[in-house]
Amino acid sequence: MNILYLINYLILSVFATLFIVEVGIALLSLLKYRNYRDEIRKFLLPIWEVNGTFAAFYLVNFEVTYPTLLNAVGQLYVAPLLIAAIFFILRSIFLVYSEYMNSPQKENLYMDIYALSTLALTLIAISVFDSGISGIGVSLQANLADFLVLLFNPFNVLMLIGVFLIAIFVVSSCFKVGRMHEFGILPLALAFVLMGIAIWAYLPLVFANLAANAYLLAFPAILGIIAAIMQRNMSRYANHLTLFWLFVSINVFGAIEYPYVFGDINILNYVAAPAISSAILWISTIGGGLLIIALSYLIYLSYLKRENASY
Repeated sequence: MNILYLINYLILSVFATLFIVEVGIALLSLLKYRNYRDEIRKFLLPIWEVNGTFAAFYLVNFEVTYPTLLNAVGQLYVAPLLIAAIFFILRSIFLVYSEYMNSPQKENLYMDIYALSTLALTLIAISVFDSGISGIGVSLQANLADFLVLLFNPFNVLMLIGVFLIAIFVVSSCFKVGRMHEFGILPLALAFVLMGIAIWAYLPLVFANLAANAYLLAFPAILGIIAAIMQRNMSRYANHLTLFWLFVSINVFGAIEYPYVFGDINILNYVAAPAISSAILWISTIGGGLLIIALSYLIYLSYLKRENASY
């Protein structure tokens, strides 16, 4: 596997892990914010800016890793990404507003707007990512895109449902939501069935990779089962293992997808020239390492230290 592809996907997996957690929080906020207000705010407020930081870091790394692909991607996805940026701004603004409200009614209203903005952002962001995987809704050669096809094709719908189910599994583990933990691995299993059908039907080359390297699924599958059991038993450490499982699973998908983008195009055709690869590798590794150290310390201060103090 190309080392620049690996580094870029590792950065993406950190962002995607945090983002899926926030998707679950948005769903929980819409349904039961009052019941889980303290847990949501304790978890969400320290990391919402970190999500944006990793998103920016990923985009910068993508630009230097695949410089010849950047122009085409920018033209194909400029409209949905600009719309997504609007929802990103709304999400951030109303989350901040909710922090300074003395009125519970206004706080609930602002959190509803935050949640809806986050889910709209998710719809667009995942649709763009799925289009980049499958090529559905865009033509790389002609630099043309059909926004409605990009959003509402069957592959994207199946993948979106899968992402929401995974987000539900993750948030139920992190917050021990009502009786949702009793469902255990069912949301996770359904998510993988739907995603598997989508890959089989629309990504034959990636499915061939999956069939030839099925052993790659063993580790995340075992982690997922253990996390579901711990969640069902209301284990103190279920949330930690669930987040680690999510991070690992995203990277395994990246390994299975490699080297295809847009359905059947080899991503190695767009990787930066060997002459600058070493510099990109060092800068990405050092920058990513500093971000991960900062994030780890934030997680320790915001979550682990508080949890340990409460026991």
